[in-house]
Amino acid sequence: MPGALAVTYERGPSGGIASHLLGLTALTQAAPGFQTVAAAGRVAVIDVGEGNEAAAAAVLRGQPGVIAVEPERSYAFSAEPDDPRFPEQWAHELANATAAWDRTTGTHDVTVAVLDSGVDGRHADLRGNLLEQVDVSTGLVRRRGVGQANATCGTGVAPHHGTNVAGVVGAVGDNGQGIAGAAWRVGIVDVALVSAESRARTGGCAPTDRAVIAGLQYVTGDPAGVDVVNLSLGGTDTGCPTALQAAIDDARAGGVVVVAAAGNTQVGAPGTPNVPAACNGVVSVGAAGQDGVVADYSTRHETVDLVAPGGQPDDEETCDVARCVLTTHPDGRYVAVAGTSFAAPYVAGVAALVRSVRPGLTPDQVESLVEGAAGPPGRERTDAEGWGLVDAGAAVAAAAAGGDVVSPAADPPFRVRGGSGEDAFLRVARGDGKTEPVTQSVRVSQAAFGAGEATHAVLARADVYADALAGSTLAGATAPVLFTPGEGGLHAATARELRRALPAGRVVYLLGGEAALDASVEQGARDLGYAVKRLRVEGQAREGTARAVAAEVAALRQARRDPPVNAVLLANRVDWPDAVAAGQLSAHQQLPVLLAYPDGLDQQTKEALAALGPERIYVVGGTDVVGDRVAADAARIAGGATVSRLGGPTRTETTLAVSAELERRIGAAGEAVTEGIVVNLDRSDGYAHVLSATVLVARRDSVLVGVRRAAGTEIPRSTIDYACGRGFGTLLAGDTDLLPDDIGATVARVFRGAC
Repeated sequence: MPGALAVTYERGPSGGIASHLLGLTALTQAAPGFQTVAAAGRVAVIDVGEGNEAAAAAVLRGQPGVIAVEPERSYAFSAEPDDPRFPEQWAHELANATAAWDRTTGTHDVTVAVLDSGVDGRHADLRGNLLEQVDVSTGLVRRRGVGQANATCGTGVAPHHGTNVAGVVGAVGDNGQGIAGAAWRVGIVDVALVSAESRARTGGCAPTDRAVIAGLQYVTGDPAGVDVVNLSLGGTDTGCPTALQAAIDDARAGGVVVVAAAGNTQVGAPGTPNVPAACNGVVSVGAAGQDGVVADYSTRHETVDLVAPGGQPDDEETCDVARCVLTTHPDGRYVAVAGTSFAAPYVAGVAALVRSVRPGLTPDQVESLVEGAAGPPGRERTDAEGWGLVDAGAAVAAAAAGGDVVSPAADPPFRVRGGSGEDAFLRVARGDGKTEPVTQSVRVSQAAFGAGEATHAVLARADVYADALAGSTLAGATAPVLFTPGEGGLHAATARELRRALPAGRVVYLLGGEAALDASVEQGARDLGYAVKRLRVEGQAREGTARAVAAEVAALRQARRDPPVNAVLLANRVDWPDAVAAGQLSAHQQLPVLLAYPDGLDQQTKEALAALGPERIYVVGGTDVVGDRVAADAARIAGGATVSRLGGPTRTETTLAVSAELERRIGAAGEAVTEGIVVNLDRSDGYAHVLSATVLVARRDSVLVGVRRAAGTEIPRSTIDYACGRGFGTLLAGDTDLLPDDIGATVARVFRGAC
């Protein structure tokens, strides 16, 4: 500090340092009015006045017994890192992190595995803490070395999500650059769950069970042997898959604390659990904003254990450092983000700090200390915030205090598929008891896709089904089907969901001509920064739209070097329940839907059949909706295709026939159906709700099962016979006006064997 000196004697002068210094005439002359401000034993600090330092030091160095004269220095508290953007990290103050850092900032002997999209290991604020980088996206472990760009699946949020998450856990602190993580000297193991190779198999960048389970298995055993796993991923579900629960159980048995994001689905699917966060033994973390209040989007459910800083943006488009979480971004950059994806790694970091001061703690003991320290003290547990807001300082202090650690409060048991029968079900709906096409399609999209995860979008008119019938093929598993009024521009809710789910510059497909979706709708999509492609054969009816969609799907498959289309579905052009029920098979397998009259084929359909040349034609419905002669003509035009009829006496039986064929095809690919999605095919506007739900079929390996009556109050015997004892989870696509709660509970019990 300017104007101050520290003087050290070999032995303290007799009479004390202060008296000795006052007796030095030469010092008084060199530094008039000097003051001794600290003197004890043989060391003193004196204020000599700015500008007098050199002269005073020369006098002092000439005194007998003086061994050192030094300028007074200032020091930063070790708990306050010198990273230049640390002051912008409100999360650390909210979580009381600096109190924890007074005891520990972590150690490389304690490791956190980030099971995510892969980390940019070149980032200067991560490289020093990265111990290992691997890729398990295909189910096999491939070691990548350290310091690599390990995020190779290049769509949606995948290129940066893992890097964002890793920065929250353990960005290097006190290194004079960027930010500091929650545990800024912890070791990080980067485990990529997606890659360019896995994308080629799945068509997107969403992690699959094989990758998550392989990642958990890898980090549990040697050589990884990590202390904490973070899973900032998931989806709504009625139960935890048995294989996933087993992998979690094995990890915990190996001493690993498993932390997961509770989910961002409160707006789209209120009160529904997310997996793996809801799985047994997992620390489920919700998100709080900068004021400590639970974020609007953060999932509320009885399995939520606590909340941590996750951010609360002002709106869906603006995420600044004042309200969102500042973290690392690829290519050496930093970004403000929001979501439970970034609350969970904060808790993972705190768990690592707890293990750093007391390494022998079991996963249950770590969870107990972290949850027990959550504040404010004495608060009762709630579905919104669990036991409260994470308090890193209190958790670390409790761990350092030693003594016995009580078991954590028991979590409510969460169903494991294959376990005992229950009546639990999920619902994707607005939550106000009313189902309408625009908001229902938005809710489905929110349940299906994380921010920026969609590859494109399909847009159809909300009140007329004609052009929408073929849309499920184009959406597949990678795009939402959204609805909007035919004129007056994009519906505001549709526009918001496009901005959330679909990165700018991607394609929005419009189904139909301007009579279906006028120029204002197209311009609205362009104004959002999207490329727009309208699918309609000029001057033709709905058959022309179906043909255009089929041609686009064939072109996209060719561009991806996928096998050509080998089957199509042929459905009645007027009887929409058959066509949209066929949409589950169409979406999951990317098979075009073509349209027919009961007694003939339109020219557009004929030309599509000739162009595609499918090996198989699935005729949807009975002979009264698509006659045998029509089916035979279609087979001949296609070049001798095999005809398979998927139909029954009612729309419910036709839906189940399609479901059975989809289940067969899923099984033939070595996979298994996991869920039954309950839909209402009897309400006159039901086409929109069913069509938008087909993306869930494609993404979740599900099948559709139908109920009867406009209010969805009857479960047909055929549905019970198909569903009985299948062990599927249950998801209701629509609100209680379409699908009452008691119907959902009954279907769930039927799936569990109560038939």
